Amino acid sequence: PAAGGFQALAGYVLGGRNAEEEKMAMTTPVLSSAATGQMSFVLPSKYWGEGAEPPAPLPESGVQLGRNGGGALEQSSALACL
Repeated sequence: PAAGGFQALAGYVLGGRNAEEEKMAMTTPVLSSAATGQMSFVLPSKYWGEGAEPPAPLPESGVQLGRNGGGALEQSSALACL
């Protein structure tokens, strides 16, 4: 499952498998939770600002967008999650 999650997120970010077919830069960190099985990528900084919207994931991708601020994510709260 972790490899599949990484592939789905990498496809969204690097492969342009999103509604706008936009390829984005790979960022760090890649976050994962053993408790929930969720894996997240921090999106590029152009999506961090108020009202900045990243490209929508394709419906069949399993990728969801979310914001999670605070701690290490205080400045980079836009996430792509699976």
